[in-house]
This record gives sequence, structure tokens and C-alpha cells, in this order.
Amino acid sequence: MATAKAVLPRPVKDALRPVVRPWLAAPADPWACADAAAGNEWTFRDGEREFKCFFLCGGWKSGTHWVEALLNLHPRAHTIGEFHFESVVDGFSIFLGKPGRVGHHSQKLKRIARRSLYRLVRQCMYAQTKPHLDANPRVMWIGDRSPRRLDTVIPGAPHILLLRDGRDVLVSRAYHVLRANRPEVMLRPAFAEMIRRWGPEFATNPERFVDPDIGALGSDEWVRFTCRGWGEALKNDLATIPRLRAEGTPVHLVRYEDLHRDLETHRAELYRFLGLDPSEAAAPSHETKTLPGFKRVDLKAATRKGQTGDWQNHFNDRVKRIFKQVAGEALIQAGYEKDLNW
Repeated sequence: MATAKAVLPRPVKDALRPVVRPWLAAPADPWACADAAAGNEWTFRDGEREFKCFFLCGGWKSGTHWVEALLNLHPRAHTIGEFHFESVVDGFSIFLGKPGRVGHHSQKLKRIARRSLYRLVRQCMYAQTKPHLDANPRVMWIGDRSPRRLDTVIPGAPHILLLRDGRDVLVSRAYHVLRANRPEVMLRPAFAEMIRRWGPEFATNPERFVDPDIGALGSDEWVRFTCRGWGEALKNDLATIPRLRAEGTPVHLVRYEDLHRDLETHRAELYRFLGLDPSEAAAPSHETKTLPGFKRVDLKAATRKGQTGDWQNHFNDRVKRIFKQVAGEALIQAGYEKDLNW
């Protein structure tokens, strides 16, 4: 095409341009409607339909998959994971926050960058959910489920934060890392070696790993690292809630244990937080994995037990001592214990 164009006389080019140019035009962007915000940065329109974005976050192995499934029982909401927009937010923060860079002192660039970030988030969420939205014309809320620390992606957009007892999180993660059997993703060489040692045996005999002296729980370093991560994230999240609310970003806090104790009350609160009528939601079922717990325990499944208080079946004095030392105060701050005498 380029060679032919180069040899054509200009009169011929001028004559052909109206005929050729329509065929070369770029196809319409099917997600362009998400470029423009409608009223606020977390809302946009596609013709007559209006869509609103929200975010579900919480620690790893805290039950975010379960809450996602509960939200999806409502015909006006659709939640998927995991976008992990915090990685993009961090990049924009560096771009705008480093002293000496233009973005740090230019209000014009700050406005451009923020609008670009919000547009990116809207369009990614819309593009990924569009097939479901086309098939389900009642959906108006689009949610991102990403296990992460609480912070805003789009200011003002509703955020749901899920908390879970860090002791149960520790046990769940201990099974998870062995089930996944991916030493290459471990953050420390010692953890990778632990997975190489125990991963193959877990695949054939997972029942043995109720013993806290083997596997992940048998590694003091891994237990300390995981407890510290949970405690630091929890303290960050509890401190962030009032800040976000004061800035105009609504946050709904839900505890994994409360959902187990009274599912109907607390899932109704989830729907009402988004302004939805709880009576429109489908009933929970084992088939949709929305009832507390599971029909059977599968130690090799991502959804292993779905229980509360399971840590008592796995902790020994050593694991208990490490948890108290590293994350005991966070456990008290979160209201799971009154003191360290447990």
C-alpha cells in the first residue's frame, strides 16, 4: 500500500481519497462509552444504561471469593476479579509525587493524570464485563474483587472491606501455598525451598498437614512473615476507613465471621450499601458456593473448608507464641480477642 501510494500522481490520490479513506478508518471502540464520566468519576453511561463501579477488597484468604459470589446473587450487580488496580494507582502516585518531576508541581498534569487513571479503570472494568452486561440488561453495578489493602481507586466509589481472624487466615494460607505448589512465586528462597520439600507430599497426602510441625506452619520464618503481613494490613485498613469516609468515599466493613453467624442479615447489608433491594437477590446455595462452609471438606481445593475458628485445630504452642508476638496486638485492635491470654 505504501509503495503504491508513493508512485501515484497527486490528482489520482485526491480522486481516490474519498473512496479509500472509509475503508481504512479505525473500527469503533466498543468500550468508548466508559471514557466519559457521568455525574461522578465512577459512573458512566452506555446509551440508556447507567453503570456504577465499586470495589471489594480484603486480605488474602479472607473470603473475598465468597462475598463476590454473594454480590453476584443480585441481578443488578456483577463482580469479577482480580484487576489489582492498586499497581496502576501506585504508578500514578510516583509520577505525580516525586519531587523534581513535572507532575509533582504541575496542577495541569495532575488533573490530566487523574482523569486518565479513572478513565482507564472504567474502561477496563466495562470491557471485561461487557459480555455479561449485554446478556443481563438489569446489571448496573460493576465490581472489582481484588485482595489488597484498603485505599481508593476512584475517590467516591463505594468500597467493601472484608476482615477475617488472622489465625484462620494463617491456616488457610498454609494450605493454599502447598496446594498451589509454586515455589517460583515465593518472596524468599527459604519459602521456595519449603514448597519444593512439602508440595509434592501435600498433593498425595494432604491430611497429614493438620500437623503444625510440618509444611508451611512448620516454618517459623514463614509463620512470622505471614502474621506480620496480616497485622500490618489490618492496622492500615482500620486506620484508612475513617480517612476515606471523611474524604467522601463510602466504606462498608463486613467480617467473615459475621457472615457465617448471620448470613441473611449481613448479605442484605451488602446489597443496601449499593442501594439495592435485598429481596431481588437469589437465595444462597451450595451450587453457587454462597452458603457458609461447604458440603464436604476438600483440603486440596482453593475453597478448603470455609469455617471459622479452624485455627484451633492447627495451632500448637509454638505457632500461638509467634502469632501473639507478631500480630497479637492487631488481633486485639480488630476485636477478635480482649487480650493475649488465649
